[in-house]
Formats: sequence, C-alpha cells, structure tokens
Amino acid sequence: MNYINNSRQPRKGNSVVLKNHLITHRANSSQNNNVKINQDSLNKLSISLPLEGFRIQLTAPLFSIEAFSPADITLIAITPNEFYTLIVTPKGVLETLVSSLVLEVFNPDGVMIFKIVAPPI
Repeated sequence: MNYINNSRQPRKGNSVVLKNHLITHRANSSQNNNVKINQDSLNKLSISLPLEGFRIQLTAPLFSIEAFSPADITLIAITPNEFYTLIVTPKGVLETLVSSLVLEVFNPDGVMIFKIVAPPI
C-alpha cells in the first residue's frame, strides 16, 4: 500500500498558474531559443537549460545557491506560499521546499535571461 502525504498535494482553489504569474523578467535574445520553459500542469513549471555556460541563481529566505548549466529545473507550487524546487546538474542535485524564492538565469555573457519570483509580489 502506498502512502500519499495529502498535505503536500496542491489544494484545489489555491492553485498557482506559475508561468503567467511568476516570470517577472524575460529577455529577448537569440540564446532564449535554447532555454525551454514548459508549464507541465497548473502548478508545475519545468525549465531545461541544455547548453553549458548559463548560471542559475536561487535565493530563498535562509540560503542562496548558484549552479551552472546544463541543468533541468522543476518548480512546483504546493500552496500559494510553499514551493518545491529541484535543480539537477551533472555536478549535483538540489531539492528544497521553501516559502518564497527568486530564481534567476543568466546567459554566458552575464545577461539575465529570466527571473522568477514566488510567490508573486
């Protein structure tokens, strides 16, 4: 028998449409074509950075961390104030649950490609 922790499942009525509400900055650049942002469901956002040289900056209330591409990022809104984040790179995996976050991705030239602020302000 599988146990399901219902407290971690998105609650109906409290869903967050991630792609439309959280991406606060998106640069127009030819390098954006290599960054894939997909909204897999109402509360799940997947980001793929297949090329090397992109820098990922994740800032949360208690920590700040930097990672480099290639990387796959998953962001799930569990509630409007609880976010599950998974960053997978060849050098390691970061998995965290936070109340708020800022996720920024910079191209190899140091220009911000996009910025996600959760919860939206």
